[in-house]
Amino acid sequence: MVRVEEDGTHLRVRAGGEVSARTYPKSSIEQTIADLLANPEYRARWITHAKRRPAHDQ
Repeated sequence: MVRVEEDGTHLRVRAGGEVSARTYPKSSIEQTIADLLANPEYRARWITHAKRRPAHDQ
């Protein structure tokens, strides 16, 4: 889940979830997430599809 909220002139982004595995090295998960967030192709896609929407609770 990812939630984006306005906080004055800033946006606050919260992300959460879980890994369904008994043994999954923390450093490997952190590196996978870092690689995902640093990927220029993904970032370009996210920016292309980003648009302001009214906030709503789920």
